[in-house]
Amino acid sequence: MLPRLFRAFGFAAALVGVPLSVFATTVRVATLDELVHESHMVVRAHVAFVDDRAGEEARKFQTRIGLEIAESVKGDSAGDGTYELILPGGRLGPYTMAIPGMPSFAAGQEVVLLLKHTEGGDTITGLAQGIFNVDRTTGIARARRIDAGEVRMVDIQGRDTRIERIDAPLDQLMTRLRALSVEVQR
Repeated sequence: MLPRLFRAFGFAAALVGVPLSVFATTVRVATLDELVHESHMVVRAHVAFVDDRAGEEARKFQTRIGLEIAESVKGDSAGDGTYELILPGGRLGPYTMAIPGMPSFAAGQEVVLLLKHTEGGDTITGLAQGIFNVDRTTGIARARRIDAGEVRMVDIQGRDTRIERIDAPLDQLMTRLRALSVEVQR
């Protein structure tokens, strides 16, 4: 009985030394120029719907986001103004899987997205770095980069760093994205 108690105490003591927040995702910080260059599509859109059980039939944790494209800055946004994005994470049966750094969406939300092609389908370029929430509650529409959450951000040498905080009038961000998209196409 006593050895079992010592083992339990030792295990509990070891857990105390474990940090409360462990980064499950590490992402290299990229400049806005680099993100636009990596992206095949840059759009401003309204979220029409979010289906966080989209992968149930295939037994995958996936979320399907329906977007109504309001403005396309780079790439082909499907022509008809709608676009569906399937991202990892979501619900499957009674379980939920959240991916650190993967933003969540809500119907009615207005966003600016930088998207890139991957083997698994389109995704947000640089995870949290490639999405901006649009806030129209004040007199001037503002675009704010979302918080990266529990993601370890590193520079090109692997040193811890932070992403560039962007909080700008929407028209200024869109002008900057247009200019960067033109530079990339040259």
